[in-house]
Amino acid sequence: VRTFETLEEAKEIHKVVTTIGGNEYTIRGEESEEHLLGIAAMVDNKMMELKQKYPRQTNARIAILAALQLADEYVKLSDQYDKILQELDDLAQK
Repeated sequence: VRTFETLEEAKEIHKVVTTIGGNEYTIRGEESEEHLLGIAAMVDNKMMELKQKYPRQTNARIAILAALQLADEYVKLSDQYDKILQELDDLAQK
């Protein structure tokens, strides 16, 4: 019988097999299978978009460009989110 120290340890791990950039990957995570497939599709779509734009680049370079662009989008959205939270906090203080 296995016991868990915390609820964190008891989380279920999901596994999906998907194709990204023409290669098959097995992805594991605590999120739902739909979530895992969704993020894989997002990366694959970004790579396909960049591959069309830069057809002579290797898959490795395309993957780095995709990672940079997705990270840039994440940082911009995170900054917007923080700004909205601050505005809500300011409104609540009034």
